[in-house]
Amino acid sequence: MSEINFDEFLKVDMRVGKIIKAEAFERAKKPAYKLWLDFGELGQKQSSAQITKYYSCEELIGRLIVAVVNFPPKSIAGFKSEVLVMGSEHDGGVLLLSADAGSVPGSRVF
Repeated sequence: MSEINFDEFLKVDMRVGKIIKAEAFERAKKPAYKLWLDFGELGQKQSSAQITKYYSCEELIGRLIVAVVNFPPKSIAGFKSEVLVMGSEHDGGVLLLSADAGSVPGSRVF
């Protein structure tokens, strides 16, 4: 593991987002969902997320998550993924990093 200093860490812009829409991503190579997220003042962004093992589309709606918002957009099977939704590996799947109730979409995460 290589170390970074605090100024380098601050370059990664992580924010609280609220999932407002989720649907199966049929064209993705690996099982994934298309997510639409509200980031408050930053507006709405979309992301492709490989989180199908532990979540259904229905249960994702309204969930507060953590995402990196300053990576360049990436095209995944023709879908523009604008943010990286954060999660941890668990038993071959991904568990989302979430924010507590009361967190405001768009808030910076440190």
